Amino acid sequence: MSDLLNDSATAVKVRDKILAELHPDEQVFYAAEGQVTEPTPAPSRPNDFNLFAGAIIVTNERLLVAEAKMLGGARFWSLPWADVNEIGRYPDGAVGYKKTLKQGVQWPLWKVQIWEGKSYKTPLDAKALDILAMSSKEAFDAVSQAALASRVEDASSAYEELKRRRAEQ
Repeated sequence: MSDLLNDSATAVKVRDKILAELHPDEQVFYAAEGQVTEPTPAPSRPNDFNLFAGAIIVTNERLLVAEAKMLGGARFWSLPWADVNEIGRYPDGAVGYKKTLKQGVQWPLWKVQIWEGKSYKTPLDAKALDILAMSSKEAFDAVSQAALASRVEDASSAYEELKRRRAEQ
């Protein structure tokens, strides 16, 4: 995905597919190249499960990951902020996204790492991870506040409707 910004024909195709994937009113807060893994803390699986490597894009609606494929193709994975319960940091600096599964069980859904170089053998890029965490939290908080405001508005209108019905009786 690092060729995303160059002028090769393949890079232009991938960039166009990413731009087409974004909704018209979707705002991009941050974009970087990184690796997404699924934390699998179990004795039988000591390492995290590698999901994909590619462009990691934080928008006002979701966390979008685009993985380049052959001949200018791309695959997309999306994590809407409404599905996220918590955004945190791992001891190594990676950014984690947690989601509640059934019956209140929380599961670390994605672990995002951004390397200083092109290889996992290089150190993590602390500055890029800080920006990723801050932009993710900003988008998550905005969606959470909007959902809360909507619930408060719905409750207020339902209460007003209830008062009106009681007055009619």
